[in-house]
Amino acid sequence: RVVVGKLAVICLGQMLYKDRTMPLPLPLVMRIEALLQFLNNIEKCDSSSIVAKSALVLLSGGDVAQVGFTESLVMMQYIENIFPRSPKNSHIAFMLEEESKNTIENAINCRDIVDGCGCKDIVLVTNQFHMPRAHLIFKSVFKSCTIHCIAAKNGLKEGTGYR
Repeated sequence: RVVVGKLAVICLGQMLYKDRTMPLPLPLVMRIEALLQFLNNIEKCDSSSIVAKSALVLLSGGDVAQVGFTESLVMMQYIENIFPRSPKNSHIAFMLEEESKNTIENAINCRDIVDGCGCKDIVLVTNQFHMPRAHLIFKSVFKSCTIHCIAAKNGLKEGTGYR
């Protein structure tokens, strides 16, 4: 178990559908659901491997698909609908990083924010298919931090490939 004072949690975006027929790609929904499950358990010593006094949650992703809104904004709107703010979770602060167009930019753009708040432990949230690459990139950008990984299910049917 890891006990920290302040924790940075970075949830990576997923390119939105250009045709806007489905506002959230299923892999992105799976990332958000994994994030919320972690946040709901962050203070429960028996169900989380990380216990933190406070958490800064960075939702990272720009408007890669050029649909007129960012991945991070869409994630925040989704979260606001199902994760009600209350005194119970007042130790969790959300912040949007809306400039990133790829995983390398996610890491670089989040680094200054994380460094500024003094966090040395980072929880990285993305899908199983993306985690090996994302973890490698984040380890190289956040050299003085410990990266903990939450690999959400992919949200894709077996054999359908990546959209």
